[in-house]
Formats: sequence, C-alpha cells, structure tokens
Amino acid sequence: MKEVILALAKYNRGVNLNLIDVLDKASPEVLSKETGTYYKSVLGIIHHCFWYEVIWLKRYKALGEYPSLSAPILAKEVEAIKASAGDDWAKLSSLMKEIDSLLVAFMEEVKAEDLLKPIKFKNYKGEEQERLAWHTIFHVLNHYTHHRGEISAALDQMGVANDYSGFFRYL
Repeated sequence: MKEVILALAKYNRGVNLNLIDVLDKASPEVLSKETGTYYKSVLGIIHHCFWYEVIWLKRYKALGEYPSLSAPILAKEVEAIKASAGDDWAKLSSLMKEIDSLLVAFMEEVKAEDLLKPIKFKNYKGEEQERLAWHTIFHVLNHYTHHRGEISAALDQMGVANDYSGFFRYL
C-alpha cells in the first residue's frame, strides 16, 4: 500500500509542476477569469486544493514524529500561510511546490503500520470524523485529481493547451 500512495503522491507533485508551468506561461487573466465552476476561477480552484493539502499535512502530525511534518511552514496557522501568498501567483506556486514535496517526503517516511491508524478530525462543518490514515491520503490525492479535471476543462475552454492525464510520465 505504501508503494501505491507514494507513487500517487509523486504523480500529484509531477502533475502540479506541469500545471504550474502551464499557468506560468499563460496570460494572468487565465488565473482570474470566471470559469462557471464552484470556486469561480482557476486560481480559486487552486487555492481550495492547496489549502486542503496543507490542512491534511497538519492533521497527519497525529500519526507520530516525521521530519517532513516538522517543516517550518506546517508550524504556521493555515490563515497565516494564506495571507503570505494571497492571490500572488508566484508566491502561491512556490508554496505549492514546497507542500507537494512535503507530501511526497511524508509518504516516503510514513511507516506502513501508521497508515492503518485512525485519524480524528473535524470536517468543514465542524463535525467530528474518524478515518484510517491511508483512506485520507487517497482522498486528498483523489481530491486534487478531481479539481485538476475542472482546471483542465476551464483551460480547454480558454484555448490553453494542457494535459494532466499521463500517470506513467510522472513516476
């Protein structure tokens, strides 16, 4: 199982690097243009995914001491991290790279037995939840895949070339 989640985390990082490269080359309007999606714009979708990943990395601290989870950025409150990036694409994309690398590092470090431990957390509604660690990891990575599909469709509609479909090229 650890091998699978590590491969998925590496895929997630690689595909996000590809996405960042596409958006770095696109006009600034591509980030802010209304897309008709729930999060309104490509930047809105990216914000949602990024903060979600940060929140989960912070939650994984409950599994034990792991060097990747001791990174200075994860000691900060989520709101402070948000404020440091705002809508500045250069800052946000730099933070995305850092967080994606921390997720991969955590997947490399995590003990197989810790993946079977439950994690207690509150969902966005404030409701107490409990899930196995590996279920939450799959959820986080699948969540990104879902929203990258939204971004891909939005970019297609704007005429911006993109392709995030090739799992094999990111391993």
